[in-house]
Amino acid sequence: MSTYSPSLRIELITTGDQAGTWGNTTNTNLGTLIESSVAGYTSVSVTSANQAFTALNGAPDEARHMTIALTTTTSANFAVYAPPAEKTYVIYNASSYTATLYNSTVIGNTTAAGVGVAIPAGKTVTVWSDGTNFAFQNNHLSSLTLATDLAVADGGTGASTASGARTNLGLVIGTDVPSPTGTGASGTWGINISGNAAGLSSVLAVASGGTNSTATPTAGGVSYGTGSAYAFTSAGTSGQVLTSNGSSAPTWASVPANVSSISFGTTGLTPSTTTTGAVTVAGTLAVANGGTGATTAANARTNLGLVIGTDVPSPTGTGASGTWGINISGNAATATNATNATNATNATNATNATKLATTNFTVEESGGKLIFKYGATTIASMTSAGVFTALSNVVGSGTP
Repeated sequence: MSTYSPSLRIELITTGDQAGTWGNTTNTNLGTLIESSVAGYTSVSVTSANQAFTALNGAPDEARHMTIALTTTTSANFAVYAPPAEKTYVIYNASSYTATLYNSTVIGNTTAAGVGVAIPAGKTVTVWSDGTNFAFQNNHLSSLTLATDLAVADGGTGASTASGARTNLGLVIGTDVPSPTGTGASGTWGINISGNAAGLSSVLAVASGGTNSTATPTAGGVSYGTGSAYAFTSAGTSGQVLTSNGSSAPTWASVPANVSSISFGTTGLTPSTTTTGAVTVAGTLAVANGGTGATTAANARTNLGLVIGTDVPSPTGTGASGTWGINISGNAATATNATNATNATNATNATNATKLATTNFTVEESGGKLIFKYGATTIASMTSAGVFTALSNVVGSGTP
């Protein structure tokens, strides 16, 4: 059974095989396959961003050719892949995009085995492969002689003389650049001078980018303007700040001392820190200054005369009962429970109340009458005309 060579995929006939036909195989090997690898040319149309050369065993293919021209329909840069075998190629990138040539990891796939070579649009290069990586065939020239001058567009000067080169590069002395003497030595050229101007015979004006001064920078000093030149302050001492003096030269001054005391008058507050930043205040704000003079609710009530059970009644416990002299004023017509007036010590304080209740008796207005009850029993009533009606006989006189 035939096998195939690893690099060019030439069919290798096993001894005794192909009797009567081996000549055809040999002619294909020598006259077609080997010939195309040495002197063959083919054009490959690339239709995708990554495309492998065809590579066949014992049959014509793209990858075996010595010279390959690349065209593309991708409208973008693209990559092509040769089999992973040692080979030298002449590649002509006939497209308008950059083509990158790689060895594939396996014949026919588009996975790069190693480093590729980028071939610019319209350029022809000779490259070689070690089976994994591609490289340019010629990467060193000890000398080079050109039949024609290298054009400016290709990085040359387009001339073989210095004057011709200057003309082509737009550097004609006296026209494009000033001449040290002769034509073009004078005139307005708008030249900016940078670097060390130590060789100037006079000070350089501020308008020309100088300082208009011979002042020497002071170590630790600060530059300032005098109105016509630059000058420098003295160094000052550690901790000082630079103070403006208007249009005069600035001077150094000491930083004001930290805050050492703060007066809050009669508020009862005192500073508890000495700092130039936030000041922490201690103490309590006196009642006379709108405070409570205390740090607890109980002490605040005491200071404000609101001791529960002493100054004001308590709902329960000490001070919940006793004579407090509470005056009730206003219209109590909306009261829903007149028993709130129970045991009132001053009936005049219940003016306009709808019901007056004692322990057993109740007097209230109802239906245009004044109703007298003992417990839940109505015992008498009196109309607005003064007609008094009682449950029992009315005694006109006697001991009440």
